[in-house]
Order: sequence, then C-alpha cells, then structure tokens
Amino acid sequence: MNLIKLSNDLEYEYIIKPNTRAKKLILRVDLNGIIAITTPKKGYNNKKIESFIRDHETWIIEKFNNKIEKVIFKNQDTFTLFDEIYTIKHTNISRGLTKFDQETKILSINCKPEFLHRRVCKWIKTYILEYFSNQVSLYANQLQKTYTTVKVKNTKTRWGSCSSKGTISLCWLLAFAPKYVCDYVIAHECTHLQHLNHSPAFWHTLTHLFPQTAQAERWLKRHGKSLFAYY
Repeated sequence: MNLIKLSNDLEYEYIIKPNTRAKKLILRVDLNGIIAITTPKKGYNNKKIESFIRDHETWIIEKFNNKIEKVIFKNQDTFTLFDEIYTIKHTNISRGLTKFDQETKILSINCKPEFLHRRVCKWIKTYILEYFSNQVSLYANQLQKTYTTVKVKNTKTRWGSCSSKGTISLCWLLAFAPKYVCDYVIAHECTHLQHLNHSPAFWHTLTHLFPQTAQAERWLKRHGKSLFAYY
C-alpha cells in the first residue's frame, strides 16, 4: 500500500497501474476512495508519481470532499427499485431465511446484523434479473433481433454492454435509477444487437426505439454517480 500526505494534512492511499498503451500519467479516484495512477511501463518512479499527485492535489481533495457516502442497509430502511418503494424487515437470528411479500413490498431477512447489507444486495441482484430479461426481450423483439443471454453485473465503469455474441450485461445499480433511465440503458444495449458501434445509424435506431434517450442521458450525467452509494 502506498500512502501520500497532502496539504490538508491527511494521508491518501494510491495504487500504480502500469499500462503498455499509456503514453502519460493518468490520475483518477476510484469508487473505493483510492487514488489510481496509470503509468507507461517505463520512466516513472515513485518520486515522479508523487510529484504528479501533488500537482493535482486540489482536484483530488475536492473529489474526496464530494465523495458519496455509502449506503448500508439496516432494519426498517426503505429503498426504491423501478420507481416502487421496498421495506427491509430484519430479524437478528442466525437462520439465513429470506422472504419477500410482493403485495406489501416487504423484504424479510433473518441473519446476523453484519450480514444484512450483503444479503439485501444479493437479493436485489437476483430479483431484478427478471425485469432486465423481460425488457431485453421486449426491445430485441421490436428490433427483430436475437440475443444469447442477460446477465446482472457488478460493473464500476459502465452501465451495460452487448457482446458480439449477443450477451447483454447490465449493472445491477440501474435498478435504483428512475425506471425510464434503466429502460434507456437496456434499449441502448439492445440497439447494439443491430449496430455494434455508436454510429449515426445507431443513435437513429435508438431514439426511434426509445424516444426518451436524451432525457435519460442527461439524468445519468447529472445523477448517475449517486447510484454508486449502493455499491
């Protein structure tokens, strides 16, 4: 672990990621609150890297000050999936039982408190697959295209993807976004079944398939980062 103290007298962890394709130093703050420095394979020692970090410390400190507080699910917490409100009912016993009432939208989980957040996230990832799959089927049918499978992923760098073999992968955090935003990402990835690029033809097809494309794009730009509070 590498640590560096900046002008605010706080220590920050940083990692070095050599990359043969990198032509210069690249700095970012990842979702776990760690400074990540991508470097070319040769020519950069720790002294140069720490100098680079200090040159950008104003930006780094601002990033950490604006860092989103992580959500930790607790008993009686509510959360929103696809524009509907769900409530957590936790019982502190060791038997690992999970029960969901579709009518009341109450998610009952029996487990030790330290496992509750993980159990809720695991349930959400399983629960949302049906919705994701149904929407993929809907848009693929409208495009008269076939797909291979739908996967729920833990991705940190993209909301979704479509492989050349027709696998649609979607970030589970989309379930916390407004429903139309989630549907937009699904429609976006389904459009890649027809256009494996972002050409004018792709955007023409997508906006015809999903007229709220511009509105959803704006929401993701302004608020997408907030979804990572649930990560």
